[in-house]
Amino acid sequence: MESRIIHCVSPLSLSETWVKLWVAMTRSSGRLNALKVANLLKHRPPGMYSDGAGLYAQVDTESCSWLFRYDFRGRSRYMGLGGMRDVSLAQARAKVAEYRRQKANGQDPLELRRQECAQRELDAASRAVRRLVTVPNNQQPVMLAGHPAVGAVGHLSNHGNRHCHVHPYP
Repeated sequence: MESRIIHCVSPLSLSETWVKLWVAMTRSSGRLNALKVANLLKHRPPGMYSDGAGLYAQVDTESCSWLFRYDFRGRSRYMGLGGMRDVSLAQARAKVAEYRRQKANGQDPLELRRQECAQRELDAASRAVRRLVTVPNNQQPVMLAGHPAVGAVGHLSNHGNRHCHVHPYP
């Protein structure tokens, strides 16, 4: 068996060529365009289609959505950005740019979003309880069952999911 020697005609060394190629591959973005997205929505060929910078179009027979894939503290994370019919390619790229800035600051974008969602739910429950307690025109208030999470007026339940519900009791 004969061995062959491959000569590189590039003025760069082989390692420099690979480094430049690797940087170009990891930094490239914009592989998808509006026409490609429209074709994905129309024909729905199942798969994951990379736009670069961690943005993927996830397509299956039932749905099309945007995903942001990133690594944080040694763990691979996937973050949904919304359906392709609701979120444009430009909006998805803008969201990914913001999440990459958060990641560069040492924050986990997925955990930040979960905390924001939990705070919104807590604020909504608090407003609902305040509405239940407010009694117009000097009418008799309806007494509600006490619960430590609500105070003396109402009951918060979780039902095994992340959404909190306020249940008043007459």
